[in-house]
Amino acid sequence: MSSNQLYQYSILSALMRRLATQETGISIGDLLAHGDHGLGTVTGLNGEVIVLEGEMFHYPVSGDAPRRLTDNDDDDDDDDDDDDDDVTGETLPFAMVTFFHPSMTKHLSSLSMSTLATSLAPLLPDRQNSFLAVKATAWFKYVTVRSTPAQSYPHEHLSVLAQRQTRHTAEYISGTLFGFWSPAYSMGMSLRGFHMHFIAADRHAGGHVVDFETETKDNKNVTLEVAVMDEYTVRVPSTAEFHREIISSGNATDMMAAEGGAE
Repeated sequence: MSSNQLYQYSILSALMRRLATQETGISIGDLLAHGDHGLGTVTGLNGEVIVLEGEMFHYPVSGDAPRRLTDNDDDDDDDDDDDDDDVTGETLPFAMVTFFHPSMTKHLSSLSMSTLATSLAPLLPDRQNSFLAVKATAWFKYVTVRSTPAQSYPHEHLSVLAQRQTRHTAEYISGTLFGFWSPAYSMGMSLRGFHMHFIAADRHAGGHVVDFETETKDNKNVTLEVAVMDEYTVRVPSTAEFHREIISSGNATDMMAAEGGAE
């Protein structure tokens, strides 16, 4: 795929309807062929995934050390000890990725969840019916992330899991936010507004962003990069499980409770 085309595997309303099995998901190698930045989740909805500069990391809800997810064929001839903790063979039941090339770059003295939308001017509101990929690299005063627990049985509903979400706040930490702004009409396919994930510079912390605030350190400001995406490709699973029931656009309130960030 070319730069700044959004590739999405499955749809959010299907995820809400419990379709998160190994068989329903896309392989890591297949997904990374369509983008080098993005986000998603893993089989059974156990935690959060972020893709940054071609590398994929999974942050389990337990708070255990993150896992770097690789394709089965990756690094076969690489003897680097850092690969010992890599995980292969995982699939993702939902993911959004793009080959990220910013259309606009800003250097800001500060940024927060409440100012993110206004900081994207003039792309918001001028391109509010396009999809946007958003990346912010900064020193964070704090970042609050949440993770969805794994399904306790197959097909447990995401709205039920959302009631058991855990939240963690990391303070005074260097890292990157990456995610997407999706227009209102896409609700059900994706999540309207912002859907952002975080990854620390040392890779030790990450998750789905609930709130954040940056501050200046060593005279370094926030680097905010944004890409406009006018091409949106959705691939749906071909499995019998996915096509067993009619999938509607879903309940917007439940989706925002389970996955919502800022609008």
